[in-house]
Formats: sequence, C-alpha cells, structure tokens
Amino acid sequence: MAQDGASAMPPEREGRPIFSVVVPTSDRRGYLEGCLSALVGLEYPRDRFEVVVVDDGDGRAAELLGGAVEPGIRVEFAGSWDRGPAAARNAGAARARGRFVAFTDDDCEPAPDWLTALESALQDAPGTAAGGRTLNGAAGNPCSTVSQAVVDALHDYYNSDPQTPRFYASNNFAFPAEEFRALGGFDTAFSQAAGEDRELCARWIRAGRRLAPAPGAVVRHMRELTLREFCRQHFGYGRGAWRFHRTRHGRATGWPALEPAFYAALARKVRESATATSLPVLVVLAVLSQVANLAGAAAEAIMGRLSATG
Repeated sequence: MAQDGASAMPPEREGRPIFSVVVPTSDRRGYLEGCLSALVGLEYPRDRFEVVVVDDGDGRAAELLGGAVEPGIRVEFAGSWDRGPAAARNAGAARARGRFVAFTDDDCEPAPDWLTALESALQDAPGTAAGGRTLNGAAGNPCSTVSQAVVDALHDYYNSDPQTPRFYASNNFAFPAEEFRALGGFDTAFSQAAGEDRELCARWIRAGRRLAPAPGAVVRHMRELTLREFCRQHFGYGRGAWRFHRTRHGRATGWPALEPAFYAALARKVRESATATSLPVLVVLAVLSQVANLAGAAAEAIMGRLSATG
C-alpha cells in the first residue's frame, strides 16, 4: 500500500475520492473475484478511491461482494438485465463520487501502481483523459494471445504519434468525471463490448479535448478464450466496427476503408507474441479473427438495412 502523501492530488472536498473505478460485470464470478482482489491490493491511499461494480447480469454479484471485500467496494445495478457494457459503465459513472472515473473490466487485474500512473498522466495534462497498457494475462491460450495482438495493433494504428493518441480501450482508461458525464458518456447504441470505446474517444477528441498516454498504468487481461468464444468476440468486433464507422462519418454505410497500416501492425504483434512452434497457429487465428470481423460487419449492415426498410 502507498504511504500517506503518495498522491500529489488532494481531494477537492472532505470525503470525496480522487478516483471512482467502474467495473461492469455480467455473470463472471471467477474473473470478478480476481479483479476485486487486484483493486483491493492497489498501492494507492484507500480514502482516495472507490470501486463501483455495476451488475449487468443475473444480479448475483451482490452475493459475492457481501462481506467478501474491504470497505469501499459497492455494487450498483444497470437498471435492467443485459443492457450491455456501455450502459453499465454509464450507470457506474452516474453514481461515481470521484473527481476522475477510471474504467476496467471484470476480467482484468490492474497492477498495484495502476491508479498512481493514471493520476500522474492526468495531473501532467489537465483536462485530458488518459489511457494505459493492457497485457495478456492468459499467455498460454493462443486465442487470447491473438485477441490481445488485435487490440495492440489497433492501439498502434490509432496512436502512431505518441504525442496525439486517438484511442484507448475501455478496460484501461480514465476521464475527468464531470466532463465525461457532460459529453454523454458511452453511446448505448453499442449494445455489445465492441466499438463503444473507439466512438467515445473519437467524440472526446471532436469536442476539442485530448487523450494522454499513461504507459505505466498496466492491467492484465485474464480472459481464457475458447475457439468459439474467440470467433464470437471478433464477430462482435466487426459489428461494433461497422457501427463505429457509420456513426463517426455520418454515412449510410459503415464499411471501413482497408487500412494496410493496421494489418502490418497486426502481423508484427503476432510475430512478437509467437514462438517458433506457435507462429503457424497464431497466424491462422489472426486470419480467422479478420474473417469473423468481416462477417460481423456484414451482419450488422444487413440488420441495419432490414431495420431501415421494415
């Protein structure tokens, strides 16, 4: 735990935390236990952060939290079952008391100095939002390895200029709470865990605000993916990407342009993650991820057309 005085940013008023950490969860008790254990172990003064868990699943998160963790952890509900992570994060942010609202996911485990690193970035660039790095916590799982490579490639593509980053994933970023709420939070039209973070970052930048890098703010993504879950995940990413590009450009189609720089980054990340024996498997999975992504975009396009004509 950090010593008294470790945080240079004092609370604005007595009893108000610096950070509210919002964690959406949906029926994943094992992962949530690991996430909460990591948050309880943060090396950050306990009176300067709170954790708001938003149960968007079957309502049983309260059973896990009841007396199982230290004070400062509380459960909030999204309002109706299965509204999706965007709505769940907004519900948590609406109840947050902190000056900043930091987001992570129930299958992530922040490093002990996570909030300290986010605070440093936010303090160095007042008025910005800040994003950190996510590491694969399931390195022995090839599906998880490739999924992390895809996300890392997306970060490399959007943040090619480290001084003007344009995207951070929603499992590791923080916003000034009042500005986040004034912007409208996450777009709840993104009902799945796909694209809502890109849309929020793009809208934040269009509003004249900036993103700041916080490379020392690290979380480990612990999700162990089966092949079926992997395909479903990237199918969802395709749906989210189609909606993001349609929303971002205000056009009738959401088909993204072919971006060679992204595919080059993906190939590089796959190589970096591979051993000599695992490389062929990872390459196949990387190709499969993009096929599933394309299928998801096509499905979203078809559903959008049917909805418009129906």
